[in-house]
Amino acid sequence: MAIEGVEKLDLLTWIRDSLKQSSDSLIHWQKEAKESDDFVAGHQWEQSDITRMKEVQKPAITFNRIAPMVNAILGTEIQHRQKMIFTPRKPTNEEAAGAADLATDAYTWALDQCGGEYERTQAFRDMIVRGIGWVNIRIDYESDAEGKIILERTDGQEMLYDPDSRKQNLEDARWVCRRRLMPPGELKELWPDKADEVRAEESSSEDISAMGPFGMSDRPTTILNKSPDHYNEGVQSVVAGDSLNSTKQAQYLVSEFQWREREIVYRFVDENDQMILVPDEEFGKLKKAWKDLGQEPPAVIKQYRWKYKRAYITGNIILQEDELPFNFFTYMPMTCYWDDKSKVWYGLVRAMKDPQRGANKYFSAGVHLFNVSPKGTMLAETGAFVNPGKATNDWAKPGAIVHLKPGALGQGMIKVEPAPAFPEAATTMIQFSIESLRDVTGINMDMLGQSEGGQSGTAITKSQTQGLTIMAPIFHAFARYREKEALSTLDFLRMFLSDGRWIRIGGPYNSQYLQLLRDSLADTYDLSLDDAPTDPNQKAAVWENLQPLLPMLIRQGSFPIALLDYAPLPASVVAAIKREIESIKEQGGEAPPEPIKKDENPEYIAAEVDLKKANAELSRARAMALSTESQMDIATQSQTIQLRAEDAEIQKRMGDDNTLDQLTNISKLNKPNGSGIKSDSR
Repeated sequence: MAIEGVEKLDLLTWIRDSLKQSSDSLIHWQKEAKESDDFVAGHQWEQSDITRMKEVQKPAITFNRIAPMVNAILGTEIQHRQKMIFTPRKPTNEEAAGAADLATDAYTWALDQCGGEYERTQAFRDMIVRGIGWVNIRIDYESDAEGKIILERTDGQEMLYDPDSRKQNLEDARWVCRRRLMPPGELKELWPDKADEVRAEESSSEDISAMGPFGMSDRPTTILNKSPDHYNEGVQSVVAGDSLNSTKQAQYLVSEFQWREREIVYRFVDENDQMILVPDEEFGKLKKAWKDLGQEPPAVIKQYRWKYKRAYITGNIILQEDELPFNFFTYMPMTCYWDDKSKVWYGLVRAMKDPQRGANKYFSAGVHLFNVSPKGTMLAETGAFVNPGKATNDWAKPGAIVHLKPGALGQGMIKVEPAPAFPEAATTMIQFSIESLRDVTGINMDMLGQSEGGQSGTAITKSQTQGLTIMAPIFHAFARYREKEALSTLDFLRMFLSDGRWIRIGGPYNSQYLQLLRDSLADTYDLSLDDAPTDPNQKAAVWENLQPLLPMLIRQGSFPIALLDYAPLPASVVAAIKREIESIKEQGGEAPPEPIKKDENPEYIAAEVDLKKANAELSRARAMALSTESQMDIATQSQTIQLRAEDAEIQKRMGDDNTLDQLTNISKLNKPNGSGIKSDSR
């Protein structure tokens, strides 16, 4: 067996050594990850600090400011979920484009069936909090007899991996492993042929749960301090590892170990001009067959490729060993930031712990000072109290009566020092700690939805964008994981589900059914993330930017139906509009013609010319009337011309109505009789 060129004679020995090395390197990470989980959950005080605070009667107050910041990042991921698009690598044609669309829809369908997006979000949360999150992909025949792809978040505390891996998302890891405790009945059901061997191993082991690759070091012992003085006898509580935990006595520690090996393959082109890859052992048989047939072997190229394998072990027993049918690990990680000193991945919560601790302690100290300040500090001589022990407790209680011996007050045996003023430095430190939570992470108030008053919408949007820019390395690792997840899911679809089954794609109002066939998913694809219209803010912004373009698109009849997904309308209304548009297209219908503008209407232009002519004739007639002696002729001629001008004005007004019938009436009204006066009752 060759593991990256290193010969391994004993598989079990190599696995045990690898797991032991990884476990030792991850002890620090496991402790920090648990502490980070506690901080997000609000458990932010160490046990020794709580004990010390109780002894001096100080409150241990916690205002959890870390959880809202973590939720803000999670909300950003949820609201801005992107759709993975498969693009064919071959030259563009109808068949390749259809196959790519099927791959995109099938991947989305597979995630919807198993709630993959929700599981992915939980793993993303692990990455932010702990530094690394894990998702497992598998096929499940128990809940669905025909097979169902499952993507589920895996607890990082159960995972070990190659400690020499350094690349983002552990892209260069040689192996990964998941360990979990399994009841004897489940182990027997999965590997019935190994039951006797497991029982024999169990009888030689003091504890079943210690049958892991490295025994008790699997769950390290922890020490809880019950008192701030760690050196007194009996102040420490020892919590042993799993091997001493009675609740897990009847469980086996099973490790699922996945690794990759280099395999020699030969590449050549067959008689059909198809590229063929043949493993080393099979190529030897082909050479012999060519020789027996008297044929010349084709030109070959020797190269290497990865082969992925898997083994299940418990104790010193290999329960199962086989090859993975894919060229990837089924456990896929996403990583946050790398600590080169500790050689571990860490999340955002690491930077927020100290500011959160400081805010809690400063505020608790301030509350304690307020509690004790009304009475101040009492100075008393010996023998001043009737019961000295009880006097101490009574003094601390508000409104209590402290009994003194007769004459103690008169002799000045009691003196009360006034309480000091609340230090301004404490208030400053509390404020500094709170602000430091935002400073160390880059999560500003606008991302938390707590913008300061008076800011414009543009300023808020810019501030939110700057906050997301600081988070860019995290989302870059997440996008890189998304690509691996998509390719892995597509391989599972090809291998297990492309049997001709029908799948439903689309939303509740625009769903349709497609058939999964292996030939339809056999292409190779490039991947790209596209913004999906799931964020209400994004939908509003896109729709607002489309407003200047919508009239032009509608007039030209080139309105893309996909733009309706961003319309601020209910999904049912959008689906109904889409169906109506599709129905019109199927019937060969066209969009109604655009109304003719009056400035471009020939009838309107002709009516306006006639009006101008009539006005010119009226002006000439009035000029001629000035030199005519007969007032009757002037009146008659003026009346005639005035009527013609009124007719032209009517023509213009009716031309504004922009209808054919009215324009026709205008042309009729403009026809004069022989005397120049219209032939009506006027």
